[in-house]
Amino acid sequence: MTIEVVGSGIESNEFSSGVQEIADAVARAVEDFGFRSGELRLVSHYVNTVFRLTTDAGRYVVRAHRAANRTASEIASELAWLDSLSLEQDISVPRVHKTLDGEAIAIAPVTDEETELPISILGWVSGRTIGDEKHPRDFRELGRMIASLHRHAQIWSPSASFDRPTYDSKSIFRLDFQVRMAKILGFNDARPIIEALSTLRQRLESVESELGSTSDVFGLVHGDLSFGNVLFGNSGAIPIDFDDCGFGYYLHDFSVPLAGGWVKPGFDERYQAFVTGYRQRHELPRDLLQHVPVFLGLRSAQLIMDYLGQVPWKQGIFDQYRTRLLPALEACDVSSDWIR
Repeated sequence: MTIEVVGSGIESNEFSSGVQEIADAVARAVEDFGFRSGELRLVSHYVNTVFRLTTDAGRYVVRAHRAANRTASEIASELAWLDSLSLEQDISVPRVHKTLDGEAIAIAPVTDEETELPISILGWVSGRTIGDEKHPRDFRELGRMIASLHRHAQIWSPSASFDRPTYDSKSIFRLDFQVRMAKILGFNDARPIIEALSTLRQRLESVESELGSTSDVFGLVHGDLSFGNVLFGNSGAIPIDFDDCGFGYYLHDFSVPLAGGWVKPGFDERYQAFVTGYRQRHELPRDLLQHVPVFLGLRSAQLIMDYLGQVPWKQGIFDQYRTRLLPALEACDVSSDWIR
């Protein structure tokens, strides 16, 4: 009995760019988790290479962690939080499947590339994703789920070896962003964006000074709770893909799902549904919500920084600046009726 690697049906050659070698390494590694037979099918080959493993015991998500900025220690810490969250009764998360030795990750040599990849396996989560037609009830369920994450983060004490990144003004606004922006866009086009980002950084520093870093406002956050990373099922909203989890202000988890549509019609109703859902499970002081616009802008800033770190996509930078960053800065300067 063996682990069989099959095609995915994804357009183009899914076993190009080293994927075949990764798949072969993963097929060997899953045996460390106790699987002797099954079918591996490629799901995605982006930041990580992800497979669906189908066995007689059920279906699983297998991740080959390729991100250069994620160490084995950071991956193990992500899985430690998931392990703890799985014990909570009012939230569903993917369950961590461990090796026969009780470890959360296995190391798989990729012979042709002379590298080693951390491999992790999670239980398959059933649910549906939400497309463009998002309703207030979806935001209410999302708010309830995020509140459960934050409530758990406030009371959970990770081990001394817990290792995840921190999202703050120092880490998000990299020192070289102004120079790189000017190189990509040219000085004249880059100047207003650099000025807006610098203003946002100052506002975030002010918020950090005002709020401090006590556990009621700052702690573990998912970091990327877009609707693409949330499944909806009978148990409500289910968060997946904790690859970006780390330490930050809890408002950071508000900004990701809200930033995409907050300047579109119907935002106020969706926002109020989100806040109502959150308050059904966790305290949310009104004076904390006054900082929401800063974090909406912060989401835009993060996306702009991502563009700077990749192959330059000029239009993406301009779009984030015009449609999200500027409105967020404007909202910081007015009394917005929806912030309540």
